[in-house]
Amino acid sequence: MAFLRKAGKISGESHAALVRQYYSTWAGGCPCVFHDGERALHGAAPKAAYLQAGVPCNTLPPYSPDLNPIENVWALLDIRLAATAPKGFEREKAFRRRVRNAVYWVNRNHQKTLRNAVASMPRRLEVVTSGKGAMTPY
Repeated sequence: MAFLRKAGKISGESHAALVRQYYSTWAGGCPCVFHDGERALHGAAPKAAYLQAGVPCNTLPPYSPDLNPIENVWALLDIRLAATAPKGFEREKAFRRRVRNAVYWVNRNHQKTLRNAVASMPRRLEVVTSGKGAMTPY
């Protein structure tokens, strides 16, 4: 998690503290939150923190990468990185710069795609839930 200050395992209490401190900045206005099966994220303290924030916290159904819009972003980044790949050896610093530029490129040129991926979540959730977690056309 980007907000952890110390290395180590996250606990239910530490996750709850993060929700209370950062939720409105992270995802204020999101109608619900989904987590994988990590037990620390679904304990009493995190559930209470999400309830206090006014948002239900759900578990992703098994085998449901369709509920993760970041997959769409990775695809766009892969396309851009392939298009800008050098012919020969690339030093680490140059690669890092190329990745950063690819992220900027996606943000500048695909804002509608990014918004649509997030906006499609209710529909994706319905399709995945009705399919009991099976693969979807997404």
